[in-house]
Amino acid sequence: MWYTSNRIMCRKFALPVIDPATQQQLLSYARSLKGERRLAQRAQIILDWIEGFTYKRSSQKNQFTERVIAKWRGLFAKQGMAGLADAPWSVRPPAYTDADRARVIRLACQRTDRGTPLYNQQNITAQTGISQSWVSEIFWAAALRPHKTD
Repeated sequence: MWYTSNRIMCRKFALPVIDPATQQQLLSYARSLKGERRLAQRAQIILDWIEGFTYKRSSQKNQFTERVIAKWRGLFAKQGMAGLADAPWSVRPPAYTDADRARVIRLACQRTDRGTPLYNQQNITAQTGISQSWVSEIFWAAALRPHKTD
């Protein structure tokens, strides 16, 4: 439904219709002191919407932008309570394989006749093509300190 206010076309949104169990769950999330803060904030945004708060008023009360208010209202309208949960994070695949890690560890463990390390981080980086920061990460994960002698 559209209406005009001060010569500007505005869309009037209906308030959400929520069953008592969902409303009770929202109240529980919003009042929780031990739950996740972000879930409590999202629940409060929806409770404000049920009470008829405008985007601007809800934004001022909850200290979020109107865009954030619109995001959570929209997700709740489409998905219900599931819309308030965090979306799963996309995980980048590992940059190097287990074989690469094994090769770095093998090179780091090689010693000269005197017992000193044959390769340092820079040499391993040059030989394997793996960045020095990743070589350092591999050393740390494997608890290796090739520069330390027994």
